[in-house]
Amino acid sequence: MFKFGSGSVEKLETVHPDLKLVMQETIKLTPIDFGITEGLRSLERAEQLKADGLSKVGAKSLHCQGKAV
Repeated sequence: MFKFGSGSVEKLETVHPDLKLVMQETIKLTPIDFGITEGLRSLERAEQLKADGLSKVGAKSLHCQGKAV
């Protein structure tokens, strides 16, 4: 069984509690190890990602609402 490292745990603290629970259960059940690279995203970061071509939605991203990882 896998578990999240400290960086992933910190990022999970920034998201909606329901999403946090889903991810905590998922890491227990998955046959593939994974980590969380980003949780809550600032509007500024979201718009920069869009400007850099790394996002299509910018500030409309669910990351900005804490509803995506």
